[in-house]
Amino acid sequence: MDAGEQKPIVTDPTPSEDGGNCEIGSGHSLCRKMRFAGTLSAIYLGLALASPAKDFYLEKLGAHPLVMGVVFFIVSFLSPVNEIISGRLQARGRLARCFPVEKWGRKAPWLLTHVGVLALAAGALYLPPSRDPVVVHVWFFCVSVLMFWGVSTNLIAFESCRQEIYPYNEERAGVEFLCKIAVAIGIAVAALPLLVLLSNSAFWLRASASVLFFVCTLCMGLQARDIWIEAKSPNLEGETPPSICRDFKLTWGNWAFRQLVCVRLWEGLYQGLQATNLWYYITYLMQLHGVARSLAVVGIGALNMFADTVVAFFVGRLMDKRENSFKIQTWVITCRTVDAALTVFMGVLPVLIAGAGPHAKGSSGLAVERAFFVVWITVNRALQGPFTFWRVGAQCWVVDEDNHAANGERREAAYISVGSAAQNFTRAFAGAVGFLGYGLAGLAPKDCEMLCAGSPEEENFNCLDPCMGESIISQPDTLRWYIRLINILGLVISELLLVYHTSAFPIKGVRLMRLYHNQTNAYGGVVDAGSAAGQIRRLSKKLKPGLHDLINAQHSESVVVTGDSPRAGMAHVSNLQAHNVGGSVSTSVIFSNAVLSMMDAIPARNDTGKDIPQEDSLTSKRPSEFPPVVLLRSSGPPAAPEVYNKPLPTVISGPRAAQL
Repeated sequence: MDAGEQKPIVTDPTPSEDGGNCEIGSGHSLCRKMRFAGTLSAIYLGLALASPAKDFYLEKLGAHPLVMGVVFFIVSFLSPVNEIISGRLQARGRLARCFPVEKWGRKAPWLLTHVGVLALAAGALYLPPSRDPVVVHVWFFCVSVLMFWGVSTNLIAFESCRQEIYPYNEERAGVEFLCKIAVAIGIAVAALPLLVLLSNSAFWLRASASVLFFVCTLCMGLQARDIWIEAKSPNLEGETPPSICRDFKLTWGNWAFRQLVCVRLWEGLYQGLQATNLWYYITYLMQLHGVARSLAVVGIGALNMFADTVVAFFVGRLMDKRENSFKIQTWVITCRTVDAALTVFMGVLPVLIAGAGPHAKGSSGLAVERAFFVVWITVNRALQGPFTFWRVGAQCWVVDEDNHAANGERREAAYISVGSAAQNFTRAFAGAVGFLGYGLAGLAPKDCEMLCAGSPEEENFNCLDPCMGESIISQPDTLRWYIRLINILGLVISELLLVYHTSAFPIKGVRLMRLYHNQTNAYGGVVDAGSAAGQIRRLSKKLKPGLHDLINAQHSESVVVTGDSPRAGMAHVSNLQAHNVGGSVSTSVIFSNAVLSMMDAIPARNDTGKDIPQEDSLTSKRPSEFPPVVLLRSSGPPAAPEVYNKPLPTVISGPRAAQL
C-alpha cells in the first residue's frame, strides 16, 4: 500500500441474533476527509469566477449585450459536450500511459493535470489584452471554454473518487457536509476580489486579483493529491470499443438514472436562472450599485452560507444513522415544495404592497423590496440544504448498483459525466437564454466608466455614482417585470418538476436496503440478517396483515419456511406439490440477505407473466424497518418453483387470493 493511503476499517463487527453487518469503511480521519473535500474549493473558485464574468465584461469592458448573449450561449452549449468527452476519456484511462494506475490510481492524473488548466484559466479570465470589442468577445469565449473544460474534468474525477473511496452513504453524507464548507471557502476566495473589481476595474487591480486566483487554485487543488491516489479499483472497460453513443445508451437504459438525470436537468435550469437573475435583481429592483451593491452581495452571500452550513450540519448529523438514508428523499420533496410556494408568495407580495418600481431613493417601497428579497433568499438556501445530500447519495447508489451488475467494468465516469452534462447544459442554457432576455426586454446600461474617464480623479466618484444611479432608473418597466417573472415563474416551474422526478426516483426502501448489503459483500464485509427466528419475529411485528393471517388466508395447505438454503426450500416445495396432486399448495420461503446477495434470482413475475413493479411490494411501504426477503411460491399442479428477487407482492395469488 502506497504512503498516505489509508487501510480500510471494519465497522459494526458483531452481528446479533436479529442481524447486523460487518462493514468496510474508508478509515479516513476528519482531517483527511476535509482535505479531500478541499479539492472542491479550487473547482468552485473557478465556477465563481466564471459566473459573473459576462456581467463584468458587459458593465466594465464595454461588451455588447446581444453579442455577449450569443457568445455565452455558444459557451453554454459547448460545456455539456466537454462533460461527455471528458467523461469518456477518463473512462478509457487515456492518461494511464503517463501515469500508471498501480502508482497514481485512476483519477489522480486527471485532477493533477487539470487543476493546472483551471488555474491558468482563472488567472487569464479577467485580463483581456485589449478593450477592443472584437478582442474582448474572443478572449471571453476562449478563456471561458478552457475554464469550463477544467471545471468539468475535475468535477467528474472528484465525484468518481468520492464514490469509490467512501462506500457507504453515512460517510458520503459526512464528506458532503465538509464539501459544503470547502465550496463556501472557494466562493469566498473568488468573491471578495471580484467585488472590488466590480467597483473599480483598474488594470493593476485585475492583474493582482488574477495572480491571487492562479495561486489559490493551485494550492487548494493540489493539496489532496495523495488521497486521490486511493481510487485504484481495476476497470475492465478497456475491452469495450469507445463510443459516446454507447455511454448514452448504457446510462439512459437505467430507469433510476433516467429519473436522476431529469432531477439534474431541472436543478440546472433552476440554478442557471437564479444565479443569472440574482445580480440583476439586486441592481435593478433593489436599486443598488457600486460599493453598496458589493456590500449587499457580501451580506446576502454570508446569510446564504450561514443558512446552508447550519442546515448541512444538522442533516449531516442525521445522516450518520442509516435509517435516515431511507427518509431523506421525503425531506427533500417536502422542503422543495415549501420553497416553491414561498417563492411565489415572497415574489408577489412586495408588488402588492409597494408596487413594481422603480422606487424613490429612501422610500418605504424600496425598503420593503429589499427586506422581502433578503428573507426569501436566506430561507430559500436553507430549504435547499437537504437536496445535495440526497442528490449525491442517489448518484452514488446508481453507480453502486451498476458496479455490482457490470462484472468488473467500472462505468461511473459515464454516469457522472452524462448526469453532470445534463445539469450543466440546462444551467448554462438557462443562464444564456435569461441573459439574452435582458437585452430583448430593453436592458441598455450606460458605460459610466467610459463616460467619466475624462473627469479629474478627485471628481471621478462624483461622476460615477449619479451616472450609475441614473442608468438603473432609466431602464424600461419591461425589464423589471422580466426579472420578477424569472423568479415567480421560471424558478417555481423548474422546482416543481424537480420535486416530481425526485419522488419518482426508485432506489429507495427495500431496493436501497438490498444495495447496502450488496455493497457490504463487495467490499469484503459480512451481511447477517439474523437467525431464522429473529427474522420471523421482525416480520411478524411489521407485517399487516400478520404472518399467521397470510397463512390462514391461503386455500389448502400453507407452509412458511425460513433458512439459508434456497435449494432445500425449493426441494420442500416440490415435495409438497408431489403430495398434493390435484389439490393446491401455497408456500413462502423467506431467506436472509446474505443468501439474497449470493443467489442468482430470476426476475419476479406475476400471474400474467409481467414483472412485479418495485412500488407494488408490501415492504416498500416501510422501507427501513426490516430487510428484504425472497419469496419462493408455487400453487396449483406440480411445476418448477419460481424464485422471486422482489419483496412480498401486494397480491398473493392462489385459488383464494388474499388482497393485502
